Amino acid sequence: MSTIDIVFESRYRGFYLLFGSQFVRFGTLPHLQSWKLEQAIKADTICRRLIEFYYDTNSGKGHFILPDSSVSPAGYRALRYPLPRTVTQRTVYRWQDRVRDETHTHIATGAHGFESLCCSEMLAEMVEDAELTTVGKVTCPLCKIIWEDCRAFEPCDFSDTQEISRLMTIL
Repeated sequence: MSTIDIVFESRYRGFYLLFGSQFVRFGTLPHLQSWKLEQAIKADTICRRLIEFYYDTNSGKGHFILPDSSVSPAGYRALRYPLPRTVTQRTVYRWQDRVRDETHTHIATGAHGFESLCCSEMLAEMVEDAELTTVGKVTCPLCKIIWEDCRAFEPCDFSDTQEISRLMTIL
């Protein structure tokens, strides 16, 4: 996970006075994935409701409209890019002759055929998407344990580093 710098410019004050929205231009690194950049900008609480997002991958410049709000102050910001992927699920399963009903936000992955890192779907009798007000924070204790155990590994610890790097770009 890394961060990128983005510069917000808001030169059109008349736009806000006229339409009650702000037209925001921005500049950042070129060749980023547009939809991932939009998600990263939306993660900023001020920009959560942005619309009409546009990003030119060659120049690194773009713009969007903020309805009923404004970017203040304009200038440099550091954003997490890409955002970590999470999935919130409600699972119902049996454990030690008891039925358990839990809702957690998991680290999302599809590498092993399950949506969550901890494979919570594997033993569940019912799985459904759910909403949890954790703002993307992981609440699954098993996902956290797996993540902590795996953090010690580096690309050089794998037998075929180039193949792993190629697979990571696909995901």
